[in-house]
Amino acid sequence: MKFGVGMAIFWQEDYNLVRIIERLSDMGFKAIELYCEYPFLENWNDGDFKDEIEDIGNKIDECGLDVVTHATHYDVNISTWNDEVRSVAVGQVKKSVDAASLLGSDLVVVHPGYLPSKKFSREKTFRKMVESMKEVGRYSQDKGVSVGLENLKHSPKALCVEPDELVEAVDLIDMDNVGITFDIAHANSIPNMKPEQYLERVRDSVFHVHISDNRGDGMHYPIGVGNIDFKPILNGLLDMGFDGQITLEGWLPKWERKETLVQMSIEFLEDYLSEVRSSEVKSV
Repeated sequence: MKFGVGMAIFWQEDYNLVRIIERLSDMGFKAIELYCEYPFLENWNDGDFKDEIEDIGNKIDECGLDVVTHATHYDVNISTWNDEVRSVAVGQVKKSVDAASLLGSDLVVVHPGYLPSKKFSREKTFRKMVESMKEVGRYSQDKGVSVGLENLKHSPKALCVEPDELVEAVDLIDMDNVGITFDIAHANSIPNMKPEQYLERVRDSVFHVHISDNRGDGMHYPIGVGNIDFKPILNGLLDMGFDGQITLEGWLPKWERKETLVQMSIEFLEDYLSEVRSSEVKSV
């Protein structure tokens, strides 16, 4: 497994993606996660977005970085009952798959969506999401891209919050290239369940991991700021033979010293991982 960095951590008004990629490479990072939507991609809403993607892809190649892509999710709900709106939402996800293909990324993270209203049937909303994900899965398969359906933070309207619903969705989609993006911070928002227990319930389908800290609120803070014990989670990932990317997430628009916080978080995680591996050797 390897640690990567989510580009949204660095969002601010003078956000310059190419400069950030160069800086992360200089800091020794080997992997990133790119968010496919405006304002993270300046030309996403324009017809020439592919030119921007190709320029970014060239910089990623030049720096020797692996890349995972995160599909559009702000203002997008692939589970809506409005089929015309849902078609647009799915189209945005497909556009993200196109971006992944141009970048040479083999994985796209997708949010499952939410109930348009708490008055609406959860079962019907869930079926709409599965229908959308099957369409995305087929499109991605043709592009040679896998899809990681992400567990969302605890909310009455959100889908795929609980592990059983997430696993059921992947089982119903029933495609080899569709699995799970396990978000540790979101899992920590589930009452009466630890993230490592959540991981155990979904472990057979995990393609990708998001990692950040919080205090049970589902937010994304630097490692060490919240109450998550990462050692049993990393131990679980090692035990299941996970060898994919673990992306450090964060939403820190008003925080200064972002690079320092990222570096400290990764150092914490690498120390935790070393301790877990040392414990495994001693137990043999």
